[in-house]
Amino acid sequence: MYELDPVNNDQFLDLAVKRGLEATDLVQNEGESADTAVTFGTLARALYDRFREKLERIDFVDAVKNGERAIRLSDSRPADKATWMNNLGLTYYTSFDDSGDIAHLQKAIELFDQAANLARKGSISELRSTNNLAEALSRRFEWTGETEALDLAISKCRGLTESAAWNSLERAKFFRVFASILLRRRKRSLKDEDLDEAVQKLAESIKSYPAEHSDLSFAHSLLCTTLAHRYEIEKNEKNEKDIQSALEHGKTAIDKEIPGDPYAWTLFSDLALAYKSKWTVTKNDQDLDDAITYSSKCLRKIPSSTPYQAYQLFNHALLLTERILAHRTTISSEIFQEPLTYLQNAVALPQGVPLARTKAARGAIKIFATFHDWENAVSMGIEAIKLLPLVCGRYLSIQDQQQAISEMSGLTADVCSLLLQQKQPEKALLQLEIGRAVLLGYAMDYHEDLVPQSTESQHLKTEYDELRRKLRLPHDVERSRMSEVEMRKRRAAEIDIEKCLEQIRQIKGYEKFLQAPSLDEIKACSKDGPIILVNATSIRSDAIVVASSSLRAVELPDFQPENAPEFDSECIPARCAADDPWERGVKVLSRRIPTQPKQESFIEWLWHTCVKVVLEELKTLCPLGGNGELPRIWWIGSGKAAGFPFHAAGDLSGTDQNALALMIPSYAPSVKALLFSRQRSRNRQTPNTQKLTVVTMKTTPGELPLPEVDRERNSILEICQKDYECSELRQPQVDAVLKALVDTDIIHFACHGLANSSDPSQSHLLLAKSNGKEVDKLTVSKILSLESLQQAWISYLSSCSTARTSGSRFPDEGLHTTAALQIAGFAHVIGGLWKVGDDTCVDMAQNFYASLLKRRNEPQQDRVVAAALRDAVLHIREQDPSSWRKFGAYVHFGA
Repeated sequence: MYELDPVNNDQFLDLAVKRGLEATDLVQNEGESADTAVTFGTLARALYDRFREKLERIDFVDAVKNGERAIRLSDSRPADKATWMNNLGLTYYTSFDDSGDIAHLQKAIELFDQAANLARKGSISELRSTNNLAEALSRRFEWTGETEALDLAISKCRGLTESAAWNSLERAKFFRVFASILLRRRKRSLKDEDLDEAVQKLAESIKSYPAEHSDLSFAHSLLCTTLAHRYEIEKNEKNEKDIQSALEHGKTAIDKEIPGDPYAWTLFSDLALAYKSKWTVTKNDQDLDDAITYSSKCLRKIPSSTPYQAYQLFNHALLLTERILAHRTTISSEIFQEPLTYLQNAVALPQGVPLARTKAARGAIKIFATFHDWENAVSMGIEAIKLLPLVCGRYLSIQDQQQAISEMSGLTADVCSLLLQQKQPEKALLQLEIGRAVLLGYAMDYHEDLVPQSTESQHLKTEYDELRRKLRLPHDVERSRMSEVEMRKRRAAEIDIEKCLEQIRQIKGYEKFLQAPSLDEIKACSKDGPIILVNATSIRSDAIVVASSSLRAVELPDFQPENAPEFDSECIPARCAADDPWERGVKVLSRRIPTQPKQESFIEWLWHTCVKVVLEELKTLCPLGGNGELPRIWWIGSGKAAGFPFHAAGDLSGTDQNALALMIPSYAPSVKALLFSRQRSRNRQTPNTQKLTVVTMKTTPGELPLPEVDRERNSILEICQKDYECSELRQPQVDAVLKALVDTDIIHFACHGLANSSDPSQSHLLLAKSNGKEVDKLTVSKILSLESLQQAWISYLSSCSTARTSGSRFPDEGLHTTAALQIAGFAHVIGGLWKVGDDTCVDMAQNFYASLLKRRNEPQQDRVVAAALRDAVLHIREQDPSSWRKFGAYVHFGA
């Protein structure tokens, strides 16, 4: 009754609970049976209905107690048990919506799944449970970013679409749920057909609802936001029909609002976002004002306990900021105080959706930094980095992890800049290590071994290895193909492995197991050569120099990548910061117009503004070139400096004013990755006769041929065959290469490579399938899924863009083919930052292997590899110092 007579719903709900309690009193003396289960199940449903409307926790507790009792008494009646399970699932689902307790959402999913399996096939009970399961799965996607959950939700809905068991009301509810899931998928997958289908489903839903049903307003509201989203995608005024219809449905939804409905805030939120969508196209001030008006009403109605309050606070702050920037010609901190307060409140919500809290923190950081409130900016940044494990879980597929990381793009680099502004270089370095190369860090953890020292530690090793196995994805599961059961196991394994790690860290010698390196460990790492982290953001640019167990920050005031001389975009990744109103508006209002670059090449600019400055400062920390030896220096680029070729910087006039004349350069995604490679080098199992495998792809389906591959292969074999056991894989499949990686010391790839900037896990080397007519891709994710390679030493990638960083979305991840092979176990990997010609590839390979063998008796074998690459690069440079696009492409990663 309360659904069809919402005006008197409180009265009906209280009456239902009262009658239910009276019924349970009557059956107390009848003993427990399937018959009495009906009484407890009915009461549990009444308590759930009232809990949903009033959100009083006592109703939740009582609903759970009576629901569990009904389930326990219904073993002999599967159909009844399915009903009580479904109802209990709804109770937990509503509790999650109210409290943000993710454990309650997972409990709801499990109950819905069990109910659907127990119900009679094709029955209305099965349909309801499955529909509820789909909605709960999509909500988990919204919270955790699990694409698998979303795909499974869509699959469940597809299976219900043509069912004849639906009545008109159930069909209306189903289409509304299905449309909401399609809309969520569109926002992730960008498939426009999902929007069109969602609009169609919502039109059907609205037709099927009774005119006065309490849920009808939510169908209108969802159609409002779906049409507005479609309108904004088109970004033109030709699609005026969509936005007008969206606003009409949004206003109709509010007209049908039920007084006291705890979910009525969503109606105002949807209409606010629709007006914002209209404003993005029209730039009409009234549209933005209307958006703010409805957003304000939303905030007045939204329960303070709901996890979605964080999103609403963030969205409202965004709207207020847009209005400030649209109307002000000057800015001050006082003007931004109102949106800043909303952002701070969003971050402070412990039950808030983690991604919403992170986005709010990013906005607050921009405002604080703009007005030089460094202390609050630092505090906000550190809080945001703490949310990283919640936003990017270990158990997620690598694609979902990438999506999560892209949402936080640039955060770690900004926090580093803020800490340096506060004269805290040590903290800045530690935050960089915590927040960058996260996905590679997870992969490194899967390769980190625990050496048992006692019976207790042997037990922990067994447990740890098993949990690690559960979290590791096999290489044939790359793109959201995991079942719900598999995802459930992985989620449980992530929780269990954290508990296991706590126990391991109680063992002497393992206190820091799988944690970011400490400051002392980072300083000790510099004993083999200085480590230089170059960090560039819109806030400032600096280098953090770690040398001779000391640490120093070097400010680089002229190193502003946005002012660098431009050149071929394929050489350096995009350096643009993600567009957001705070940074965009401040630049416009402050008249921060970039200065015109000087007439010099990029590589000369890099030398004068960064590398030369850092090397001069380094001389004051430690002697360079002592004992006639050049120092080894490891470079790590961060923020806008990610992927920069520091080793190639210099004066192109032919003088010794260049990086290569002063050092042996290497790179690392992070200090943790450098430590990992050194450990691999120390632990490498070196056979009496080392193996060298040459992988060649002279022709590749769909790509230009590589005619010089044969000459490259012949040169390598001629140079190395006396010292190594040499073999070749011509036109191989991926499986053959994966097998070769296990028992080879050196592997050389002469083939095409591709860097995927939108999905770095799918960057790959191009091989061939068995039919020779299709490309077989050796992807980053396949390489990362390998078990630790115990024999691996050097991987040489004579391929394009294998060390290229995806600058715009993943500036601090360093996720590319070169890094993947490093994490898989190769102590040394040589990769390419961009494309070079075939002749250069041959010359580089010849000179590298010749130098490697010439230096083979030198004591420091890790140094030998990096020095051999430097020798080869210098050979190309000496022929033409201005040809930096040739010699600058090659980089050494590793120990």
